[in-house]
Amino acid sequence: MNYRRGIIYSILVCTVILSLTSLSYGEEQRFNLASPEKIIVNKQIVTELKKEAEAGDTRSAYNLACLYYLGKGLEQNLSKAALYYELCAKKGDIMAGFSIGRLYQEGTGVEKDLSKARAYYEQSAKQGMAPAQYNLGLLELYGVGGAKDTERGLHWLHKASDQKLGDAAADIGKCYELGYGVEEDNKKAAIWYEKAIDNGSDAALVLLGLLYDKGKGVKKNENNAIKLFTEASKRGEANGMYYLATKLIRSGQSDNIENGVIIMEKAADKGNAMACSDLGMLYREGRHVEKDPKKAVLLIQYAAKKGLSEAMYNLATLHFKGEGVEENAEYGIQLMEAAANANYPAAKKAMIEINKMRNQQK
Repeated sequence: MNYRRGIIYSILVCTVILSLTSLSYGEEQRFNLASPEKIIVNKQIVTELKKEAEAGDTRSAYNLACLYYLGKGLEQNLSKAALYYELCAKKGDIMAGFSIGRLYQEGTGVEKDLSKARAYYEQSAKQGMAPAQYNLGLLELYGVGGAKDTERGLHWLHKASDQKLGDAAADIGKCYELGYGVEEDNKKAAIWYEKAIDNGSDAALVLLGLLYDKGKGVKKNENNAIKLFTEASKRGEANGMYYLATKLIRSGQSDNIENGVIIMEKAADKGNAMACSDLGMLYREGRHVEKDPKKAVLLIQYAAKKGLSEAMYNLATLHFKGEGVEENAEYGIQLMEAAANANYPAAKKAMIEINKMRNQQK
């Protein structure tokens, strides 16, 4: 299981601690990056912040970092944002520790350094910040930026979940579903997904929907699965859109198919690799859409670059046949090998045949 399921909290997601209560900067307030449109500053405020930050005021330095990060009231400068976040973090500031941790994780404004990201997350996590506990939990769970420690990783996920961070509960559920760090238990997975949904996790809607669709840990119920996928789709969750679209297209009903294609397009627009791959095949074959080989290649190519083995396999066949691209057997074989190494069954079979032909030619 990859440590990134799309849920790691970013700076802009964080809403804890002292958000603006008015539309202007005021005493004892911190800028809330979750609502950047509410941050209204002028030259005087920026000047005061710089002066106070240079004098060592942590609150002012943190807010100045936010302005540099957003480019509000002054020119955006991610390096300076990182500098001020780190200055505050070194003084033990909980918000700044989380923020600079995220920047080190992304390599934004600083050179990417996952060990530093992990250390700063831990600093804020120990102070009780749920998003930091969640991010730290994932990094420790999968050994990113330091030693792998599933016990500690789950400890921090539980801490974040205890503070009603729904996505933390969703990842705990995923661990139970896959038997990662805990004994596999689909019933417990379903319980954790329910808890995650109750605490606002959109991803958990999809995960629980898949359990209902497969009858894992719960009684198989396609209607429940579709309801959950539909709710996730309404919330803009790309995986939910993909699974709902797939259900609609496979229903065989013309109205459902039409809606399914529209939703699949929306999921692809959000960068969902599975949607891009499946939509690409529809354009390749001219099923439910007008045949468009070039568009098919672009979509499948995107999914392949995202590491989707099925897309690698399909892109390989396009290069073998010269569909929408110039025929290139050598590159096709490279793609087929990559798909086979990712354990895609059809690619593994294809490579057996390709290797047989290679041996015969020797």
